Amino acid sequence: MIKYALKNKSMGFSLIEVITSLAVISLVFIMLLSGLFFANTANKKAHSNQKIYRDERYLNLYIQKQVLESEKIIFNAETGIVYLRDLETPDLYYNYYTNSNGLVYRIKVKKATLMDIGGGKSQFADSIQDFSLSLTPDNAVVLRYTLSYAGETIQRETIIQQGKTVEER
Repeated sequence: MIKYALKNKSMGFSLIEVITSLAVISLVFIMLLSGLFFANTANKKAHSNQKIYRDERYLNLYIQKQVLESEKIIFNAETGIVYLRDLETPDLYYNYYTNSNGLVYRIKVKKATLMDIGGGKSQFADSIQDFSLSLTPDNAVVLRYTLSYAGETIQRETIIQQGKTVEER
């Protein structure tokens, strides 16, 4: 009789043991999934911050380099457009920038006439809500822009001091 009782105990698991083990396994899965969800959210936030930082750095450095490399800056008082010397072909062309539908375009114009060369419009940056270049009374170039990406918006204003001559047309 004792042998028979021990034999029945070792034949399987009781209902309570099965329910307890399922509860423990489900708790482990819940903790694992919440950790994965948190890691995914953190990754998206880091990606968003990286893109904003990269776009902001590119925009600032490129405009600053273009301002500092310009032999002179041309300012159209009627339209408020600031023309900067083209970095690719500085002897022939100048550039100005426009903002349309979240994109900033660099438009290439002839140095002598400031007329659009046609086909010289290229996308410069995206995710930009607002963009402007202007001059201060002491001829410093003011770069203002608003970056927007993944629900985050950053407004910046950079003043680039330069000792170049400014020609008004």
